[in-house]
Amino acid sequence: MQGHFSRLRKISFSELSLIFEDGQELCIIRTSVNENDASSDPQIKLVFELKNDLPMLKKYAFEFHKSTIRMSVPPQFITQHIENVEQIGPETWLEVSSGRQLDLEEVIEIYGDFLPAHVRKLVSKTPDWLKTFTKTFEVRLIAAQRLLNVGPNKRTRNISASLPIQPSVQIYAQELAVRIQQVQAQYGSKSQELDSSFARRAIEESASTNIESTELKCKLQRLDDRRKGIIAAGLLPSDHRVADMGFAKIEDSVKGILALHASDVEKKLGVFDEIVAKVDLLKELVNRRFTFKKLEVDTKMGFRLVSNSGDVLQSTDLSSGEQHELVLFYELLFRTEKNTLILIDEPELSLHVSWQSEFLKDLEKVVQLSSLDVVLATHSPQIIANR
Repeated sequence: MQGHFSRLRKISFSELSLIFEDGQELCIIRTSVNENDASSDPQIKLVFELKNDLPMLKKYAFEFHKSTIRMSVPPQFITQHIENVEQIGPETWLEVSSGRQLDLEEVIEIYGDFLPAHVRKLVSKTPDWLKTFTKTFEVRLIAAQRLLNVGPNKRTRNISASLPIQPSVQIYAQELAVRIQQVQAQYGSKSQELDSSFARRAIEESASTNIESTELKCKLQRLDDRRKGIIAAGLLPSDHRVADMGFAKIEDSVKGILALHASDVEKKLGVFDEIVAKVDLLKELVNRRFTFKKLEVDTKMGFRLVSNSGDVLQSTDLSSGEQHELVLFYELLFRTEKNTLILIDEPELSLHVSWQSEFLKDLEKVVQLSSLDVVLATHSPQIIANR
């Protein structure tokens, strides 16, 4: 829900109950205050009740008088006071940070605190207990329309101007490049921090090690393999060296220094662990489906497509089915926080039947890596299979 309760007013229901693993139950009752009055907009009232093992029932009634708000808040008033929204229609705004379209109710509900006091008085203030409760779990919808998105370029406040809509594959490639550069910056900071104190720590700690030479050589070899894996993932240049890891023989006199060196290398490379696992899985899932081409990850481009002959392809050269797979798995791996409930609408769109049959197996790998819960809405018997 993300605290956007106004969306619930647009859905026709009487009562909705959400029951959680810890025994708590959130009940939402929807009623129309003036449903028999044809001369005015229906005023929808939402009543939230939180039931748990406490003796006191938590209850909150949320009303929104749309006609009053509409008269009190002219459209230009919103764009003047809220930087993160831009008007794109008579009563439609774009939330710049997320690319979502919001109507008047949603803008006032989400950004009411940024508006003058006389406007805030028109909106019911969500109680702290309900804000806190809805923040204890994350829910994300991956909609059926996912191949196009609002680009990251600077938007204009001119409502007659067209929105900078771009293919999602292009936006996500740029986004991944930024993520990689951020991780590389963390790696640089960690390296500088450890290298600056290495000499002092070598003098203080090297004599205390009791590691065997064979074990130390194995550890250094594992670290070198790990470095090569990061390079293969496209996150470090191919000529990158942490340090020379090849030692034919390790003298006792230098074991302590090498053990400290190995510990530092492990900490440096550790900043890549999460993104390497996600990049490797994305490449595995996507490249198993692509024919005559493969996905590569690049520091500057994020990801790029290369043909079997070595030619760099445009991301828009992908078929709609290939784009759907790339966009969907990218969103699950890189745009979703751990322990989120994911709602996926029609994952089978434009997918070959064989791809549909493999979808749940691949989704399970993503779920295991990112610790997600997923609910699918699908028409595909191939996806459902024997489940």
